[in-house]
Amino acid sequence: MAEYKLMKENGAYVREMLKKRKYDDASLTGWGRLDELVAVMVAFKTLDILSEIKVDLKDEDCPIPRWFINNTLALKLVLGEKGINSIQDGMFKDHGVLKLMGCTAREIREGFDPDRNKKENKPCNVDSIRYSVKHTDPKEFEEAFRKHRREVWKHKSLRTYTYIMDATKIIVDGDYEGVGTMTITEEILQKDGTIKIKKTRQKGFKLVTLNRLVEGQIITEAARLLPINEHEVTASNDLIDEILDERGEGAIKILLIDRGFLDGERMKRWSKKGHYVIVPLKKNMQIRKDMQGLLKIKGGIETKRKSLTVWGFKDLETLESFDGKLNGLLVTKYREKKIKEEDQWGFITTLPVATEKQVLKAFDSYDDRSLVENKQYRELKQGYFLKHFSGKTKSLINYHIYFSLIMMNIIFLYKITNMEKHEGILEKGIRLIRREYLGPRLQIIVYADNYYSVLEFLEFMNLLGRPPTGKLDDVRMRFLPW
Repeated sequence: MAEYKLMKENGAYVREMLKKRKYDDASLTGWGRLDELVAVMVAFKTLDILSEIKVDLKDEDCPIPRWFINNTLALKLVLGEKGINSIQDGMFKDHGVLKLMGCTAREIREGFDPDRNKKENKPCNVDSIRYSVKHTDPKEFEEAFRKHRREVWKHKSLRTYTYIMDATKIIVDGDYEGVGTMTITEEILQKDGTIKIKKTRQKGFKLVTLNRLVEGQIITEAARLLPINEHEVTASNDLIDEILDERGEGAIKILLIDRGFLDGERMKRWSKKGHYVIVPLKKNMQIRKDMQGLLKIKGGIETKRKSLTVWGFKDLETLESFDGKLNGLLVTKYREKKIKEEDQWGFITTLPVATEKQVLKAFDSYDDRSLVENKQYRELKQGYFLKHFSGKTKSLINYHIYFSLIMMNIIFLYKITNMEKHEGILEKGIRLIRREYLGPRLQIIVYADNYYSVLEFLEFMNLLGRPPTGKLDDVRMRFLPW
């Protein structure tokens, strides 16, 4: 049985031991500061939550430790591994990362199952990881995500009450379990001025998320993966109820939604539950025409701020299926440009707009909705390879979706908890963090007793008393290819 040690970072101690040429181990790594990210995972008990995922396998069928499999699947998403196959020649070659995950030197050298994982398949064959996921109930990954959500909520300093609901398409090729198809109709303007109708078939999924806004970061709290042909509004009540059932009414105070969720009946339901809702207008809506009519007789509250003019209107009654009165916002000037009547835009809201201050507060509140598209969905698709599932079964699909959401939350929490220390990377996504902060410099993790430190290679050599001679300081070098 391997011995577990609680390793703490202590650069001064490790450097002193190196000067005495006394250290226990060292590992090369291109991800020297990954320990800070793992520290955030530990703080929010992410590793414990992942270890609780149950797999329908006997130990003899898969001798690889469960904790290693789940830690690998989680960290591969932030390390930039596109799929499970790439792990073998990627993170498995980085001994520093493997030790940070909990592997011993023997396990790295010999593998968890030397009889099966021969040659270069160390510490295990990636097929064993895929085999484990295939034999995991898809609901286990959903439950892990819910446990993660509840753990984050325990931190009172991170509790907020503004939520954003949105959806994005995931286009795929192949017969994935639960996939849907739909026909998209496009109008294409021809050179002769005529319009050609083009119909294309799309296959894929629709990811619907309910997200909490925390200090400018997006924390996903509930999610549903639907067939692409199913409307996102069908998941909206379930997502909201999931949070309310857990925390009680009052957990959601402001709900920012896109036009796709605009539905009078649901808005009424959410309003009764105490949620203030804001949703953009559609151009063909009667309620927009009503606001423009009131504008002509100055029947609203005009609010100006620098290059913005927005009008607030209350007690509007012409939204279909909404049994009651709503409020509205209409923008007539934006970025110093007066907006033509046919192009005027705005919002429907249940927030009060009786004063200029309330009008501006309602208008400003909706600005944050775009963060989901810019910070969440774009990152998921480009940085976490959202549509590149590791297989076509429900288990492999759910693993990829829910682990990606968990790790994206961890990155956002990492930014929040490191605001003063790492202010320069607050607005950067995982791809920039990989390039500029966590790598690709060659670094060494040095271990001494119960302490470790991350050192640049040259500093490591200097501390050992083996500095470079300096003979090549003024020499321009050209390397021969043989």
